[in-house]
Amino acid sequence: MFNYYVYVYLDPRKKCSNNLDGFQLQFEPFYVGKGKGRRYNLHLLAAKNGKDCKNKYKYRKIRSILKAGLEPIIIKIKEDLLEQDAFNKEIEFINILSKQFNLTNLTKGGDGISGYKHRFESKVKSKNSHSKIWTKEKRKQQSEIMKAAIKPEDVKRRVALRKERDNYKQTEKSRKSISNSVKILWENSDYRNKVLETRKTSLVYLNKKSGKVAIYTPEEARIRKNEQKRERRRLR
Repeated sequence: MFNYYVYVYLDPRKKCSNNLDGFQLQFEPFYVGKGKGRRYNLHLLAAKNGKDCKNKYKYRKIRSILKAGLEPIIIKIKEDLLEQDAFNKEIEFINILSKQFNLTNLTKGGDGISGYKHRFESKVKSKNSHSKIWTKEKRKQQSEIMKAAIKPEDVKRRVALRKERDNYKQTEKSRKSISNSVKILWENSDYRNKVLETRKTSLVYLNKKSGKVAIYTPEEARIRKNEQKRERRRLR
């Protein structure tokens, strides 16, 4: 479920110094997107293959960078997100960056397509074209550009945050604190009635393996059901 991310395309020809959600951008951003898997790389591959795409502004920008003998720098700003959280972050980042830079995004974000699957022939064609373009010299050149764009301290900070999240365990003190806070809230009749009304319209799921019960709102249940469908299709 937490397999979505938000990425940014940067122009290596234009230097800048901008902080985006704790991440230091050293080159000018021109596109913000959301995706999972190798979605972040599809715009670059489409531009290299000369495909006609809906967002002409974005592909003209990428092609102008390629003509200069460079490649756009692609950075994942946020990772390990739920799809809806990724949509929200995409909207937030577009709103922030569009005030300072000329982004090529056609919308304000939050309107991508999930679950699309390419045909086998398209995947083979894309793989072959990718292997022709990425020679050893090209990989080395791009590696040097990325090393200049991404500071080691940023990488260390992100790794530390991920480890902290994975190893996090609630202390007894924090459990009691949360429990007391909930009890105080529950004493408020307005809050209690609101929760009870929400539960009436919520859906309850029982995990047969763990025996745990999970409560989802209709919207959360819809998202969960769609993700399960896509996963079943992928495993076929």
